Amino acid sequence: MAVKREGVAFMEPSKQDERLVMKINDYRSFSNIFLLIAAFMSIGWFIPEQAKQMGTIFGLSLWFGLIGASVFCLLLSLKWTREWENS
Repeated sequence: MAVKREGVAFMEPSKQDERLVMKINDYRSFSNIFLLIAAFMSIGWFIPEQAKQMGTIFGLSLWFGLIGASVFCLLLSLKWTREWENS
């Protein structure tokens, strides 16, 4: 449904568009959280006691997993942003 405000007609966002924008923002937030946790874990490599734990397979796999999850969330939000812009 077109709405006219200040002489310019524009379309009101549909419920589907609102949900898509909410999903995009949520995944960007998830990505930022994963990056923040990975950044705090990176500080562990500079603390001598923590460096021993971060150098283990578990510490490295957790760190790479967080980075991977962050990239995955960013790629999904980018995909949905392009879908939203093209529709």
